[in-house]
Formats: sequence, C-alpha cells, structure tokens
Amino acid sequence: MSAIPNGLWGEDIHDVLKSYDATNLESKQKLTILGFDAEELRKATGGKQQQTTLRAFLSCMNKPQTPHNETLMTEKWLLDYTLEDALVDEVSVPYRVASKLVKLFADGKEVAYIARYRGDAHEGMSCDQIRHSFKVFSDVKDINKKVEKAIDNISTKTNSEEDRQFAMEKLKSAREPADITEVTQLYATSRKTKATIAREMGLEEVARDILEGKCVSLSQLVGSKPELKSLKLVEENTANAIADLLNRMPETVEAVKRIAHLKTNVMLSVCCELSNKARKWTADDKSSRLISNFNDYLNFKRMFAKSKIIRFLPWNEEKKTMF
Repeated sequence: MSAIPNGLWGEDIHDVLKSYDATNLESKQKLTILGFDAEELRKATGGKQQQTTLRAFLSCMNKPQTPHNETLMTEKWLLDYTLEDALVDEVSVPYRVASKLVKLFADGKEVAYIARYRGDAHEGMSCDQIRHSFKVFSDVKDINKKVEKAIDNISTKTNSEEDRQFAMEKLKSAREPADITEVTQLYATSRKTKATIAREMGLEEVARDILEGKCVSLSQLVGSKPELKSLKLVEENTANAIADLLNRMPETVEAVKRIAHLKTNVMLSVCCELSNKARKWTADDKSSRLISNFNDYLNFKRMFAKSKIIRFLPWNEEKKTMF
C-alpha cells in the first residue's frame, strides 16, 4: 500500500473535497475519503474559509459519524448463521476480529482505511485478507436478500405449511446462490408433488408411525378421505409420504452428497434407454428412423467403475426428446 503524501495534510480541505468530487461524479454510492464520510468532513469544516485537511480529519474523528449500520440493524436477517460466523468460517479469523470487522464494514469503512488505521480491529491481517473479508461480508448480505425473495416467492406457490417450513429451513442454511436455486427449482410451478398430495390426505403421520416401527392398519384408512377409495391408493400415497420423509432426513442428504462426489462404496452403474415417448414411435413416424443412430447407447448398462468417460448428447427434433 502506498503511503499518503505528507503534503496532503497541510492542504485546504475544501480543495481536497472539490478534487474528490470531480473524480467521483458518476458514483452513486456514499462517498468516503480514507474511510471518512465525505459529507461528515464537509460538516467538520464548520463553514470556515480555510482549514487544513489534518484539522478537518481530527474534527471529524471527534464527532459521531452517521451510523451506516442502521440498515444492517434493521435488515430482516433470515440466515441461520451470522455475518461474523461467515467470516470465521471463510477467512479463518477469531470471532472477536470478525465482530470488529463486521461493525467497520457496516459503518462504511473502506478496506484501505481499516488496513492502515484499524490494526486494533484486524489484529495484523493483510490488506488482501481484509478485502476477502469484505467480499464475504457483501456476498452473505446478498444471499440473505435473495433468501427473503425466495421465501416470498415460494409462499405464493404452495399452500402446504409443511412444504413452506421445509423450504425455509433449506433456504436459511444457504451458503451460496446455488443452494437457493436448488430449493426454488423444486417450487418453480404451483403443481403439487406426490408428497404434497400425500400430506393433504393426512398420511404423513401414518408414514412417521411406520418409520418408527409402529403397527399400522392401512385397510382402516380406506375411505377416510374422499381420495382414498381403495387400499391400493392408500398404499401408493403412504409410500410417497414415507419416501418424502426419508428424502428429507439429514442422513439421506449427506449420503446423496457423498454419492454425487463419488465418495462412497455404493455400486454405481451407468444406464441409458429410450424415453417412454420414443418407445411409442412407429415405423411410420419420421423420427423413428433416426433411432438407429443411437444403437450403441440403447439398453446400455455398465458398472461406473469400469466405464470410460462418455459424453451423452440429447437429441431433439420437433420438440421430441429421445433421451
């Protein structure tokens, strides 16, 4: 970091402010000079005809500046972790340092100002580390805003309190935008899922009892709801409710993540076959003749560990998808 010219402190603060304004005409953000609010510096001049930059800065330091963290304090915080927690995890700093940095960032202090003048807060951090901390601070605040919008959006697309609660729990633990997208895609439309239908039939409690090892007579549920007209429907919807509960278990989520990253002993296989629509094509269908181009991939199944890296290209024509 380059040193501040000694001559700056002896210059007239009015000239410094004019020069600063001229170079920041297009900026829409709150202007600061070495971490000090430009408007506060103007007020610190007290209307005097001439005042050195050093005296203006000292006067500004002795006055309480406009608290930029008012927005942070009033902002609706939805994430299940704090800004301090994020800095501790991402930057590997002690919580006491993270807490001081969050307050400085919220007050609008610039990275250069903190690095040069607030060693008591950063406790020896490099300028790059402080800059990284500010990026984490900004990113997490942005994620919190996106989570709020996502919750509002999902609330309008589902009438199930259970679904809303599940989505909120997932969104509140989001660490990056991709986590938010993953949840919102589940509720991209207002179409009810099989799990939602099963819950509306009152079968979630039945599913919980089964998973807890309790004895349940499904035949007694026939006719308990207008939709449950037969034992087969009761069994199918109960199975959907059980599957939903299993999918939402933390153990299941972690297992799926391990499988996705191939950190598992599970035997995986690669499979490929025609879609239901393609199977219905007849010889008279003009698209049917093109199936022969994919003979090498039809009814394909091989153990993943023994498979070579294969690139599967979906084929589309007239909005008909083969795979």
